[in-house]
Amino acid sequence: MRPVVRQMLAGFFGLGLLGLSSPALAEKYALLVGISDYPRAEDQLFGPANDVALMWTVLRQRGFEPENIVVLADRVNQEDGPVPISGAPTYGVIIEALARMGERAEPGDFLFLYLSGHGSQVPEFADTGATREPDGLNEIFLPLDVGSWRNEEERVENSLVDDEVGTLIHAIRDKGATVWVVVDACYSATMTRSAGDSALRYRTRSPESLGIPPGLLQSARQAAATRSGTAARRSEAPWARLAAAGGAGEGDIIAFFAAQSDQLAIETDLPKRGGERRAHGLLSYYLAEALARGAQVTYRDIANQVMAGFAKHPGSDMPTPLFEGPLDQATFGEAGAAFQGYLVERPLSGDRLQMPAGRLQGLEPGLTVSLHDPAEPEGAPLALAEVTAVGVADSELEILSSEKPLYRLPRRLIGRPQEVPLSLSLTVGLPFGPTATAEELALAEAALALLQQKGGARLLALDFVPASAAADIYLRVEEGALWLLNGQAAWREEPDPQGRHRLPIVPLADGAEETADALELALRQVAQAKNLITVAGALGQDPLQDSLKVESYLLADRGPRTSATPADNRDCQREPHDRIPADAQPFELVNTPDIFHCDAIYLRLENLGDKPIDIGLLYVGGEGCIYQLGRYRDGIRLMPGAAPEIVKVQLVSWNTRSNEALPIGVERLLLFANELQDDGDLATVRTWRQFARGCLESREQPIRGAALSGLEQLLADAVAGNGQVRSAAVSKLDRTAALVVGWRLRAPLEVE
Repeated sequence: MRPVVRQMLAGFFGLGLLGLSSPALAEKYALLVGISDYPRAEDQLFGPANDVALMWTVLRQRGFEPENIVVLADRVNQEDGPVPISGAPTYGVIIEALARMGERAEPGDFLFLYLSGHGSQVPEFADTGATREPDGLNEIFLPLDVGSWRNEEERVENSLVDDEVGTLIHAIRDKGATVWVVVDACYSATMTRSAGDSALRYRTRSPESLGIPPGLLQSARQAAATRSGTAARRSEAPWARLAAAGGAGEGDIIAFFAAQSDQLAIETDLPKRGGERRAHGLLSYYLAEALARGAQVTYRDIANQVMAGFAKHPGSDMPTPLFEGPLDQATFGEAGAAFQGYLVERPLSGDRLQMPAGRLQGLEPGLTVSLHDPAEPEGAPLALAEVTAVGVADSELEILSSEKPLYRLPRRLIGRPQEVPLSLSLTVGLPFGPTATAEELALAEAALALLQQKGGARLLALDFVPASAAADIYLRVEEGALWLLNGQAAWREEPDPQGRHRLPIVPLADGAEETADALELALRQVAQAKNLITVAGALGQDPLQDSLKVESYLLADRGPRTSATPADNRDCQREPHDRIPADAQPFELVNTPDIFHCDAIYLRLENLGDKPIDIGLLYVGGEGCIYQLGRYRDGIRLMPGAAPEIVKVQLVSWNTRSNEALPIGVERLLLFANELQDDGDLATVRTWRQFARGCLESREQPIRGAALSGLEQLLADAVAGNGQVRSAAVSKLDRTAALVVGWRLRAPLEVE
């Protein structure tokens, strides 16, 4: 399908997203940098060429003029429309482009700076005063002409260093312009290997490959620890000095990072389901998706949508994006009415309509679109249409029914797609095993064949793909077992003797049938956690944002310790559960803080509305098991005007009773909130125990009930749906919201 919608609408409405407007006098600029074809063959990336094209498309939809978008890239995907390249993404050209934008900037202007490519870390030795890096390392972005480490200059030749870019950004902010920085690269020197040849790629280069002598990084870390008196215990924000103080006329800065400073950002083939898959960075794709859908008004809304996208990739060791700055400001500085729909132009001839919404907006062939009169956008639809073809950001429609002939409909219409159902199926990569024996592979394949033959009789919906394709879970045959691996922790090069990062492991039993049964339970454990997180992300906080106030705090372990990173095989000091300690530090709910043994998360919940709100809490551990919190097993009822309720979760990474290590990695607390209506409790959940399945050890029967409420049915489908339940919808739950509170539980060994 030709991408004609963008050209057709650019001269008239500009956005194609109705209901958004921008300050009339402010200019919006963008600098898009993408590097795919690095000189070393092993450094090649496939995603940046697609990422830059995606960002160009979304920015044009959001009102950026083409002459204000500078693209510096070695190549860009042109399949969905022309994207003009302004220059090569070399060090000098990037610096010059930023400097020119600083010269052009005026008070109230906006700059979107986007970097997609490889990153790394280098030691910081120069004295930069108060803004020195806490961990002693500088984050760098690698332009196309990046060189190697130069001892005399203490830097990698032609690398973009965080404080260097920060200086140029300050020049823009000092003029009163706002800057939004998005970095889809990573900096960790730890490398892993992906499950297949093309499923996942990591956007990092090791310091050794850049010629940095062994030991320099460790020396820099030790020097930082000497300055501060302790080792850096928690990961720091990448490019932390971008947000350092500027001048008196300073504009704001917002920053989105694909991973924390010690993590690996990844690119993979997206979307995960439906449509043509292309390589994209996770941050780039889900950011573009959020911007394209138009309903996300603030940066916090965008961040929440990005986090919901990351949650589609299960596993305790996946990267966790980071968001900084005044997140409650309007995206791009835009102020106006809420999103109403997409502009649809009635054709001068023929019966096909075109709409500026496609795969990014979640559309797929067969969906119904209601068409409304722009003069009465909330009125009954004038016609219903079906999506017949879908592009990245546009689609074709065919009229299904109309109260008038097509030629008598208004020339311009507002299109509103129906809700796209949430997928509750699990995509599984077929078994592979580079070092497995032929007998082990044969047994694994026989077990999987039995599982595939069950079809709808299975306890969950499964989709099987080759091991090299994008999947939720990969099955690696190793050491006489089937290892369930997520994309990030596909196979760790470094030893993990305590098994802290692992998803379930299924021993290859004597027979294929026993192995198939065990594999089904293991996959179901992963699926139920993924589905619950997906449901919570889809519900979102918006339905109750005016009624439910949530504040979050982190209390670092206050027990006795002998070093900055004490061993975790010890009992924790009991912390209060009815109040928030004075030394607890607030943190942004959209972020994923580092948590260590005995640290505590506190939530302060307050009902600002005029109706009771029921709260249910489910805890998803790093291994994918689902638990209740003992003190809150029956839920919480927040009454209007009542004192706030306090929720405390004290985390442990060691079981002192059994004297064994516990799984670590990304964990989540799911908070489901339902505002009670006049009809009483019919819409709420009567017991939360039925959804806290722990770690499955038997073939439990699906949850059943003659009169399940809407939320109960949705959660039941998520955790106990059988092979026939492949999707769910959330649109009918008007006053139901959910909040995903995530953290990264770490062990002392990781930070020593």
